[in-house]
Amino acid sequence: MTKFRIPLPKLLVCALLLAASPGNAGATGTGGLTRLEQLDTAANVLMSAVDHPGEACGIAADEARILLPALQARIDPLLEKETALRLNRARARKTTVSDPSWVNRCAASCHCGLYSRILQRATNLAGGRGLGSADSEVLTRLQKEASATPDEQVRQCATAAKWFCSSPLLHDLRKAASEFQPADSKY
Repeated sequence: MTKFRIPLPKLLVCALLLAASPGNAGATGTGGLTRLEQLDTAANVLMSAVDHPGEACGIAADEARILLPALQARIDPLLEKETALRLNRARARKTTVSDPSWVNRCAASCHCGLYSRILQRATNLAGGRGLGSADSEVLTRLQKEASATPDEQVRQCATAAKWFCSSPLLHDLRKAASEFQPADSKY
């Protein structure tokens, strides 16, 4: 029986490629993307509450302003991880970072901004290599969609996210925000 010796760097590359295979949805970023979409939906609820207090989950504008930074602190690390995974997978497979369906479904789900942030960060991470022309085109289209999404559509997405109102996420955000609030402040 012959034993094969794989140098450590190649072993890490193999592990990354295995993690990025379609059968490992959680490791590919698909599970990460789903979580990011949930957090982005929560951000839409809170941003909508700033403009339309009390409509979504009964959240007041001041409370939403306080909860948004706590939510952003959860989004940023996941966004970085998702971007890096997608960029590495795209390089290894010589494919795109973006999902072809993003542009078609982003307006209805109110995630155009999220998807464009992933591609924008991928551009930054890629440095001089930049994104391929297909990803650059998708980024441009997503940015247009994000800026053209009407307020009413964001309100509909926020209103439809009833899960957020009783979620552990909202509870955790409120708890985290209360730790930084002066005892006599109200929102």
